Amino acid sequence: MNDLSKYNAVKDSMKTGDVLQWHSNSMLGSAIRARKGGDINHTGLVIRLAEFEGLERRRFTLESLENGVVLNLLSRRLESFDGQVFLHRLKPEHDSIRQEIGERALSCVGIGYDYSSIIKECFGNAQMNMDNLFCSEFAWFAETGKTVGEAPDPNEFEEYLQQWFIEPHIPLL
Repeated sequence: MNDLSKYNAVKDSMKTGDVLQWHSNSMLGSAIRARKGGDINHTGLVIRLAEFEGLERRRFTLESLENGVVLNLLSRRLESFDGQVFLHRLKPEHDSIRQEIGERALSCVGIGYDYSSIIKECFGNAQMNMDNLFCSEFAWFAETGKTVGEAPDPNEFEEYLQQWFIEPHIPLL
């Protein structure tokens, strides 16, 4: 079980639309980083469900995993995660779009995983496919609303993160 002290120190500042960048120590995570370069192999989003009584202080992550887009309690996901996770906070001037980001993200729950595009990513960038979504394809849609064009891999999020998000990367583990 991981020490969640870093996460607990910043969780109250985490809001819907913030991005989570994951560096997994798994064999798959290592393979993705080796093939695509960079330090990140997975992308997810922070979601808060403050309107539900009893969940005001809880933080969730929406991410596309092997079973598709799922909602997980962030602290539970972090407890057993083998690797590093970094928080990227949306700049305050973009707070007005947080609800829109959350609505787009939640609309994807249950969409299957995009295995065919992951294979295409090994040879270049896959085209967006809203029928099935891999992690950064899902996050890209939720953050930008884009449904066409090239889908970025987790490391290609860096340019977008530098424009729209507060630096530096905040470690959660």
